[in-house]
Amino acid sequence: MNRRNDLLNVLAEQRCCFGKKFSEEEVRAVLSAIVAYYEINDMETSDCHSMIFKTLYLDGGFRNYDKVASAYYISTYTLDRYRQRYNRLAEKLILAQMKK
Repeated sequence: MNRRNDLLNVLAEQRCCFGKKFSEEEVRAVLSAIVAYYEINDMETSDCHSMIFKTLYLDGGFRNYDKVASAYYISTYTLDRYRQRYNRLAEKLILAQMKK
């Protein structure tokens, strides 16, 4: 499955979403907040969401979802659910940042 253009992909590549242009520092702050959140969550739940998130949106190593899913021993359906989860969190953080 090839990459899709979701909120986090657009934000990381173009620094633009919800009709607003974000600075590189603002984008980095949102992505860092998500990574920090999932690193803490992973300590509690023994999951690997922070690593999956970094692989999908920060490292840029894998070009399609099948390779990411197989690298972390999850199905592509599970990876799709995780992506939706990451994007919902990003949307909430971006909207909160826009209110400031």
